[in-house]
Amino acid sequence: MRNLGLIVAFWLTALLPINSFALGLGEIEVNSFLNQPLSAEIEVLSARPGEIDDLLVSLASRDAFTRAGLERPRHLSELRFEVKKNEAGDSAVILVTTRAAVKEPFLNFLVEADWSQGRLLREFTILLDPPFYADQPAPVEQGPPTKTVHLCFFALEKQMSRLATALSAGFLLGLVEAFGMHFTNPSLKMVLSYGVLVAVLVARPKGLFAR
Repeated sequence: MRNLGLIVAFWLTALLPINSFALGLGEIEVNSFLNQPLSAEIEVLSARPGEIDDLLVSLASRDAFTRAGLERPRHLSELRFEVKKNEAGDSAVILVTTRAAVKEPFLNFLVEADWSQGRLLREFTILLDPPFYADQPAPVEQGPPTKTVHLCFFALEKQMSRLATALSAGFLLGLVEAFGMHFTNPSLKMVLSYGVLVAVLVARPKGLFAR
């Protein structure tokens, strides 16, 4: 059973077309925006040396668009394709440009690549963003609202001071009441209590713990 699988794999490999590992086109990278002349690059994927020497790239014919089920509007004829090789000549990119500014935010087109050993068609889709997306500055991180925090802390401190003052006043009144138990005259006890409160208000008009 294992030998049968090896035989099938061998014949499938032998029957593969010779150009199955031939030249290919990679993804497209857009370097321009809407209402600007188009500037994009397509990477050329080549598995064999010398394949890109006679490479010709162009917009596919109207018949090819029709067979692929795509429309070929007039503005696509403005696309220009140029094969740009590196210094060593073993790799290349396809420059896709236009002379005029592109007004359509969405481009869908078919590219035809021809070379001595084959031919291929590939569909590409470009979505152009408005230029103001690139001009927008990065959001500035705002610092903490120190003023609001300081105000909240001051209000809390003020409330705590009032609470401490009320507790201290109650404690003093309790001492006065305890001390006034030695007096049998209620009026004298009342005068003593009010006297302590008046003395506290005169000495600390803003509270015992106020700054």
